[in-house]
Amino acid sequence: MEKNTQNRQIDPNLGKDSEKILREALTGLGAKGLVLHPWEETFTINDKKVFPFMEICEEYQVPVLVESGYPWLAHCFQVANLAEKFPKLRFIMAHGGQFDSSGYAMTDVDFVMDTHDNLYIETSGYFSDEGIENTPKRLGNDRILFGSHFPWLNVELEKYRVERAHISNYQKEAIFYKNAKKILGL
Repeated sequence: MEKNTQNRQIDPNLGKDSEKILREALTGLGAKGLVLHPWEETFTINDKKVFPFMEICEEYQVPVLVESGYPWLAHCFQVANLAEKFPKLRFIMAHGGQFDSSGYAMTDVDFVMDTHDNLYIETSGYFSDEGIENTPKRLGNDRILFGSHFPWLNVELEKYRVERAHISNYQKEAIFYKNAKKILGL
């Protein structure tokens, strides 16, 4: 089995070739999850062409991080639709499930998080302190993970946003590393 996946990507538009790359990454390289970026690869996150990749992730029991918040491609409702089809998988919605600094999508994110136990959020670019503070209170400490979105966002600022949040040190530790360790099986 070829183990060099350099210059190869996992893109649902590429079908079987990408499925093979994902299997090789999970079995030969020790990958612990899948990252999908619907905006970059131009696909809708809940399109049927994504399903074979979800089946592979389900088989290997690894989480799926979705660059979410992009209208028509990866809005939190579309991620939730995929989560309904694959209830055994854990889906992590990047950027607090939204990429909208107006806060308009916060209500949508709250709704899908309330109705789908297999949805998680990560903190990078999450414009609102409310989300970082309210998620542990509303949904428990284990559904939010730290994210930096390096190199595009400032790691120190992303870290500071969690540090200054009005939550307990235990909750901060859960966000910074404990939740990721659990989800990744480390």
